[in-house]
Amino acid sequence: MLHEDARAILKAFVSDTTDTLSIPRLLPLVNGVEERLQLALGASLALKAQGMRGVVAAYVHQYEVSPAVFRRIFKSAAANILPMIFIILPGSGSRTSHKNAASLAKIAGQCRVPAIPVDACDAVALYRIAQESLGRARSGDGPVLIECVPWLPAGKRRSDPIDHIESFLLARHISTPAQLRSARTTALKRLRTG
Repeated sequence: MLHEDARAILKAFVSDTTDTLSIPRLLPLVNGVEERLQLALGASLALKAQGMRGVVAAYVHQYEVSPAVFRRIFKSAAANILPMIFIILPGSGSRTSHKNAASLAKIAGQCRVPAIPVDACDAVALYRIAQESLGRARSGDGPVLIECVPWLPAGKRRSDPIDHIESFLLARHISTPAQLRSARTTALKRLRTG
């Protein structure tokens, strides 16, 4: 028999109307990153046990937890063939404490979790990789790691994904600068009101 809290979490995945969570299908906030990853593993295991085709996406900054924690989480997800996608965001946290750590893609591979490094500023590549990863996880092939790698063009100090996609659209004559300015204005308005 499921504990009542577990029932509420599962209900949030099935129904868009729930009193337990303010955002449908979003797990409750847990302060510790390792605890959030454990909660995501549990939710993914529950989805699988219920025979649902859902996928749990876990977003983590690369240096928020140690490589040893990632290794434990990846091993558990792989051993249980869980429908999970780990999205590793670049930067954030202390690099010095993990300066000797192997890349997470390598660690994931050692744990039998396919890992795909992708340019964090390439929206098209991110979309394609996300679609492929969703297909894999939904079809019962287990977890996937998407490691977002920052890429800086020569001479640039920072790279912006929005600038990158705008350049892509302009170079292929898909959009005009005026259309992109309008889209940016509309998006910013939605973000402020939503």
